[in-house]
Amino acid sequence: MEEDGLLTYKGRIYIPDVADLRRVVMDEIHQASYSGHPGYQKTIATARKQYFWPGMKKDMAEYISRCMKCQQVKVEHQHPASLLQPLPVLEWKWEVISMDFITVLPMTWRKHDSIMVLVDTLTKAAHFIRVKSMHKTDDIAKIFMKEILKLHGLPKAIVFERDVKSTSNFWKGLFAYLGTKPNFNTAYHPQIDGKSERVNQVLEDMLCMYMMDKPTKWEDYLHLVEFAYKNG
Repeated sequence: MEEDGLLTYKGRIYIPDVADLRRVVMDEIHQASYSGHPGYQKTIATARKQYFWPGMKKDMAEYISRCMKCQQVKVEHQHPASLLQPLPVLEWKWEVISMDFITVLPMTWRKHDSIMVLVDTLTKAAHFIRVKSMHKTDDIAKIFMKEILKLHGLPKAIVFERDVKSTSNFWKGLFAYLGTKPNFNTAYHPQIDGKSERVNQVLEDMLCMYMMDKPTKWEDYLHLVEFAYKNG
């Protein structure tokens, strides 16, 4: 307590837990004509020179995020989002599938540490295939041929969260394994594939039930998990 009656903390004026009073301080620092609506870092730096209250950083961040003038005037520095490229309307099952990978699993005695998850976009049916993180794109293409092509044929489109180069290499490896050289263009889909992400979550939860006591035995139960998922 200072001689003039002000309560201070380390030389700064302590603002009590009164919402209206704290709002007045933030208005003065951020919206006054001589302030110019500074960003978060400058606002909090100015406030710390004179004032203190618990949770000041959080209050300042929330206050600035609700400032309408800042939202309307401040320039967005992020790259503009590209337009979504919707997938074609499906007519038959396993024409369009999504592919994703669950990685960093405990290494099994067969040296498998990842799972390739393939989901039919139309029916939500899925296949879970054990793979190795060291597998290259060509190896994944060969596994796809052996495990999926014999059951469902060649899909019209495969959506998976990898870059354009990886997508192109996968298709090239797939058709090279078939002994043909297609002429095609690779399209990049910026949207996230929610179906495969949701199936991944379900798979991880179900697999944990089996491998809780023996983490390195997860591949011994993978076929049971796939059976349980299809009958769920």
